[in-house]
Amino acid sequence: MFQDGASTRFWSDNWSPFGNMRDFLNITTPSVLGICQNATLADLYYDGGWHLPPPRSDTQLALHTFLTTLNLSQAQDCFEWTQPGRSSLTFKTGQTYDLIKIHSLPVSWSKIVWFARGIPKHSFLTWLVTLNRCPTRDRIISWGLSTTPHCLLCNAADETRDHIFFECPFSFAVWDSLARKANCLPSLSWSQTLNYLEHRTCSKPERCLGLLAWQASIYFIWTERNNRLHRQHFRSSTSIAASAYSLVKNKISSFRDQNPVFCSSLLQIWIAP
Repeated sequence: MFQDGASTRFWSDNWSPFGNMRDFLNITTPSVLGICQNATLADLYYDGGWHLPPPRSDTQLALHTFLTTLNLSQAQDCFEWTQPGRSSLTFKTGQTYDLIKIHSLPVSWSKIVWFARGIPKHSFLTWLVTLNRCPTRDRIISWGLSTTPHCLLCNAADETRDHIFFECPFSFAVWDSLARKANCLPSLSWSQTLNYLEHRTCSKPERCLGLLAWQASIYFIWTERNNRLHRQHFRSSTSIAASAYSLVKNKISSFRDQNPVFCSSLLQIWIAP
């Protein structure tokens, strides 16, 4: 927002409703109008009036007409970040992202993938799995690449998203172990698992634990799959479940300072025999 015009550049700053003046006037070389490239509004305003070359086009005439409504003051210029319906003196990344992103209707599973107390890397992977964007072998083959279709975890069926989560006996053993610690009812079906977690009626601690356990299962199962593929490193389902159990327990402990009552409720469920 300009005041004295001393730091507002005539050609490049958005100081008028016309936007970038070079684009508006359709001028490639500023010297055509006798106004230097780095000229400020203050350079063009003196003796109480605007001093520009006479207009020779409709756009130049529109600019002259607009300038007759403006007067510079003694206050210093400042920059404003303008969005539809509001303006601010500070730039906010979150508001900018919300403005430029493509807005779609909310999906039913959003609240079980992105929940407040989730582990970020687990939530991100769960989001990819839910969208079926992970490079499972059926997708790799669909891209025209040559690879065996067999599941790396059980080697008994083709590797697909729905098979790994959780039709595969190996992965289901991990999910079953963690789900029962969170008082969940584990299912072999991916779609049934999503539907169950979305509509599950339970206490707040049980709901949080269920989501933590579910996402931890996905993360550790996918990590094991990748370790077998890239590192030839194999672990048992019992070992993986134990690692996931410890990680979830540590996550619960991190809630202690923020909400000790909630933390205690979670631990009582999670460490119960």
